Amino acid sequence: MKITGEFWSLQLNLCNSGLALSCYRYGDSIIEGGDLIYYVAPDVVTLNEVCSSDVDGYLWESLMYAWPNDMTYSFFAPAYDASTQSDYQCTGGRGAYGNAVIGRIPAGEHQGAFAYSGRYNAQDSGNEKRTFGCVYAVDLHLACATHLSADSEPIALTQCQTLMSNAVPYILSQEGFSGRTIVSGDLNLEYDTSDPENVQNCVPSGYTRKGDGGVQHTIFSNDHAFISTQKFGLTHTDKDGWLVRLNAL
Repeated sequence: MKITGEFWSLQLNLCNSGLALSCYRYGDSIIEGGDLIYYVAPDVVTLNEVCSSDVDGYLWESLMYAWPNDMTYSFFAPAYDASTQSDYQCTGGRGAYGNAVIGRIPAGEHQGAFAYSGRYNAQDSGNEKRTFGCVYAVDLHLACATHLSADSEPIALTQCQTLMSNAVPYILSQEGFSGRTIVSGDLNLEYDTSDPENVQNCVPSGYTRKGDGGVQHTIFSNDHAFISTQKFGLTHTDKDGWLVRLNAL
């Protein structure tokens, strides 16, 4: 059970595009993911491989029901399709495909929420061009979700460094904010000190990273005290749910 003052971040890759057939389960991952959101009741959820209709529907609703007395927000950041020069699409007319951030603002603390998104300059040769999405909840937190290149670790590392060392500082500067910052996602990088593409190489000074032992990571500003992590096995996607529990210093 969450203690007052704690801040929980849940990362989910729900593999619901309809294109990755090895892990696509015809929407079952959305129900499973939404149920986990309701059960865990995190402050922020970062989402990868979801459709816009998933986010606007069951996933956001699950956080609303978890926090019925608080404000919640939702922001979807589509991937870019180089072949059509438009948003990458899920199959079956379910909307665009990409990343999302949904979050909670405690009752009485809502002062607005502003969204940012971007497409990385460094990309692999595939049609899917990777992006990030961030939400700044005024005077409370900045939360970002991203899904990095699966075909090139060097490109994934460059994308990660761009997000952490350029995009995030830019947003913080634009908003005049220096507080709680959370960046999470399927980074397609592992923690391996013998590897030039060690994920730790994109963690700037002032931040700490916690990973799930694979390629999902949460990077947070050091105005948090780390409490614990937890993995939740999911049946209808190929990645675990990844929870990081923090507390404000």
